[in-house]
Amino acid sequence: MLALTFPTSVLVELAAQAGFAAIHLDGEHGAFTPESVNDMCRVANGYGMSV
Repeated sequence: MLALTFPTSVLVELAAQAGFAAIHLDGEHGAFTPESVNDMCRVANGYGMSV
């Protein structure tokens, strides 16, 4: 599992290509907007990853 503290769909895609099965969005220590969470979830789900 890859833990992210900042919003970036690019790293979600790279994590999927590297073989990660899940990502963790650290909203307590990171600055996420509802839109960035939605985008990251969409990319992760497109690769079959859990969020």
